[in-house]
Amino acid sequence: MPEAKEGLKWGKPVFASETILFAYAAHNAHLSFIPTGPAMQPFEKELGSYTTKQDSVQFQYDRPLPENLIRKIAEYRKKDVEERGAKWKY
Repeated sequence: MPEAKEGLKWGKPVFASETILFAYAAHNAHLSFIPTGPAMQPFEKELGSYTTKQDSVQFQYDRPLPENLIRKIAEYRKKDVEERGAKWKY
């Protein structure tokens, strides 16, 4: 998201345009990617082998980071915000 603004919310790095697009956070055992639940729904099958929460997915450090999947979810979230007016629910 080269045109997105970087910031901090809730102590986590975020990327935003009209609203927050997604956040992420590093933890001891995993990386959390937080694009919101609605942005993850179209990718449920691809996310099936990862731990997911309502609005986030956890990527374990002992597995390769699925960069293409993260990119697809981020692009979907951006389109959802810009074309359909989706908002961050917090």
